[in-house]
Amino acid sequence: MNWDAVKRAVPEVEGLKPNQRPYFLGWIRRFLESPASGKSEGSSARDLFIEALSAEGKWEGWQLRQAEAAVRWWQSTFVTAGKGVSVEG
Repeated sequence: MNWDAVKRAVPEVEGLKPNQRPYFLGWIRRFLESPASGKSEGSSARDLFIEALSAEGKWEGWQLRQAEAAVRWWQSTFVTAGKGVSVEG
C-alpha cells in the first residue's frame, strides 16, 4: 500500500467536499511524519498528534477537528484493515 492509494480513497470520504481533500490529505501526511505516529497506536497516537497541534497555538478549533477526522479516517481505513502506508508514493 502506498500514498497513492490513500489519495485515491479520499474522494470516497462521506461528506468531504472536493475543496477539503487537499487539507484532509495534508493532515494525514503531517500525522504520518509526526513523532506521534510512531510512538503509539490508534486513538493514543491520534490524541498525541492533536495535543501537539494544539500546543503549537496556531490552529483554530475547526482545523483541529478536521485533523482529528482525517487521522481517524486514515486509521480506520488503512491501519485497522492492516494495509499500512508509506508517504513516499
